Amino acid sequence: MKTYFRKLGAGLAGILNFNGRMALHDFWPYAITVVLVLYGLGSAFGIWLQLEFSNRLGMGGWFDEAYGSELAEQRAEQALALMKDIFRFFMPYAAISLALHIIPLSAAIVRRLHDTGRTGWWALIPLPFSAYGIYLMGNAFSRFPELMATRPADPVIFAVVLEIFVAIGVSLLWIAAVIVLIILLCGRSSPKGDRFGPPPVPI
Repeated sequence: MKTYFRKLGAGLAGILNFNGRMALHDFWPYAITVVLVLYGLGSAFGIWLQLEFSNRLGMGGWFDEAYGSELAEQRAEQALALMKDIFRFFMPYAAISLALHIIPLSAAIVRRLHDTGRTGWWALIPLPFSAYGIYLMGNAFSRFPELMATRPADPVIFAVVLEIFVAIGVSLLWIAAVIVLIILLCGRSSPKGDRFGPPPVPI
């Protein structure tokens, strides 16, 4: 356990250090911990958002006998307004989430790539797909409330649906890029010193 915390502390201490090398057995404990912590925080935020959505709309009585009445129409308007707020918040939230993953991991990923003899630029493989996918998904979803309210023509609906499918395709490319990066990060260490420095000292 002490060894694990030493590795975690070393990873945090080198959060802005893009020089040198990082051994495989030192990288993964740190990287997996960061990803799990961020995933847990993201899941907790998602649960809170769902509860907030339900509380603000009074979902408990949504399917009661008053459905179809004026009360139901008011709830539908409230849902539409709340959806607009949520979708307006999507892109900033996604961008912040991406940044929270990049900041603590980027330096460690670069040093791990250095340890395999590769340049740190390989770490950028998933980034274009992440940014473009967030943009497409946010742009498409932000138009949902208006589409539901105005009932636009079929070509407009088709364009939005097409945009969503393109975003899904970009997401699949992002997954493929992440898999390629993980494979590179699992590469063997260069046994001797190279242009990135001497072999890392075990932590």
